[in-house]
Amino acid sequence: MKKLTLWVISFALALPLAASDYAGLRFAEPQILPDLHVPYSELLRGMPDRGSPRIRSNVVLEGSEAGFVLPIVGSVAAGGGLYFRSETVLVNRRTIAQNVAIYYFPIGGGAANCTRPSTVLRMDAQTWYFWSDFVADYLHTTGLGAVIILGVTSSGALDNSAQIDGNSRIWTPEPGTSGTSSQNFPSVSLQMPPGAQSSFGLRSDEFYRSNYGIFNYDVAARTFDITANGLRSQNTFSTTVDACSAILTSVPGGPYGSYELVVSARDGRSLYFSFGSSVDNATGDSWSVIGRSF
Repeated sequence: MKKLTLWVISFALALPLAASDYAGLRFAEPQILPDLHVPYSELLRGMPDRGSPRIRSNVVLEGSEAGFVLPIVGSVAAGGGLYFRSETVLVNRRTIAQNVAIYYFPIGGGAANCTRPSTVLRMDAQTWYFWSDFVADYLHTTGLGAVIILGVTSSGALDNSAQIDGNSRIWTPEPGTSGTSSQNFPSVSLQMPPGAQSSFGLRSDEFYRSNYGIFNYDVAARTFDITANGLRSQNTFSTTVDACSAILTSVPGGPYGSYELVVSARDGRSLYFSFGSSVDNATGDSWSVIGRSF
């Protein structure tokens, strides 16, 4: 009994310390603000070091930043009774409240995406926000697309002091079961360096199929050269992506077996993001691999 009492006291004393490890983060309900009517193309001009190489490794810099990309979000019906939606979390790491402008770039929207209105959210200090279906519940639309989230001031100008982060998991209930299938898409820095991006650990053969995605968040259409380099075969092809637009399509050719997907902008500039995705044909098990800079 004495040992049990000591354990309970020790546990109780440890609670404040454990709580402090979370830096005060707490959940809050979203506070939606009126749109400030600042087009994405205008904010893009104010981004620091636009298109320039980063001095430090991309891995080191994974963390809160003034703005980031969610490479694919959706709320869309698919075959076989599936319905894919994005469970999304946004985080404000600052000790003060932060306004963020959320820009949605639907697939098929074309260059008109560059001037689409934003949705503005006021995030409390050190707070996280959660949506089980981000596109339907917050953006009030359907379909697939990419999202850019930028810290902004009360006047709508870019706030480079923002420390925001996020994660999105696109998921569907599995018919005939009580479970789900999903792929995780963490936030990615807007300040990806120029040069090729590599997604490795993908698979495409008799048992697996693959897709790739490219999000061009520049304000001009661009052509991308793509190589699928696999254990069983190799293929090189190209595609053009409109300004402020995302594509999601199947990887042509194959079978490749296990393979690496390399994407590079023909103009040699940054301001794009790529990823690959593979799916088990039998079970629906799937995974995604974000493009990593060389």
